Amino acid sequence: MLMGEALDGLDRTVDAIAEFQTAARVAPNEPNVHFGLGYLYLKSRKYEDAKREFGSELAIDPNHAQAIAYLGDIALKYRNFDEAVSLLKKALALKDDLRFAYIDLGSIYTEQKKYDDALVVLRKAMELDPSEPDAHYRLARIYQVTGRKAEAQKEFAKVVSLHQKDDQTLAPMMSNTPAPVPK
Repeated sequence: MLMGEALDGLDRTVDAIAEFQTAARVAPNEPNVHFGLGYLYLKSRKYEDAKREFGSELAIDPNHAQAIAYLGDIALKYRNFDEAVSLLKKALALKDDLRFAYIDLGSIYTEQKKYDDALVVLRKAMELDPSEPDAHYRLARIYQVTGRKAEAQKEFAKVVSLHQKDDQTLAPMMSNTPAPVPK
């Protein structure tokens, strides 16, 4: 990524945070305003601000599955595994297609050496999105540590393939050479 593009993305995030902050002040009970602000804080690694906003969203909608799941993701980042598992399971009970929640659970179960549980949730994440390299990578690592070398190699190959596909898609967009102007 070019430095200018990275800074432009940062500027857009800062602008989006400011817009959501204004919306939250003007319409504090509007659904998804606090969630949007929480998500932007999460992506900016402002976890305490994100937790506060997701909590505000849950005050409006106690069953907002994504807000609950992102709180679980933050608990995972703080290595509060019991809290994270509880939140992630609650979110998935409300909405069972949250791929990142399955990946987070897979991370926790792997950390806890609960490999069978990790395999189940990571496979579910891959069912939801087979092109997601993170789930394949985590699955490969489990196969690796449990001595399933052939399966590990197969999953690592998928990760490489998925990243190459992403690189091929991004390469034209990253080129410094402008596209030729048709005559």
